[in-house]
Amino acid sequence: MALNDRSKIVTLNIEDEMKTSYINYSIFPKLIEGHMISDVVAVLGSINVIAAVCSFFIPGLGQLVQGRLLMAIFQFCLAAVLWFFLLGWLVHLWSIVDAAMWKPKSG
Repeated sequence: MALNDRSKIVTLNIEDEMKTSYINYSIFPKLIEGHMISDVVAVLGSINVIAAVCSFFIPGLGQLVQGRLLMAIFQFCLAAVLWFFLLGWLVHLWSIVDAAMWKPKSG
């Protein structure tokens, strides 16, 4: 994984288990630095709320905000096709729930 100059390698000690994760500081400029892990989780949770609101207006936009490009394109195209048959609201709803409930893969 290539890291740019704004990324740092952070080692977290969680229950005596050392884990290394890559955090891109350009996303959270001064927010993560010096805060506890629970603060970071709270910020990520609020990103899901923002993503869900984005998906409310345009299906797939919330997934794009979360950085999931392929899922965003898939949901947008599927919703566009299904709106011709008045079934686009199903994908629209799925897009909102998916953005709100998404959790990044750990590891």
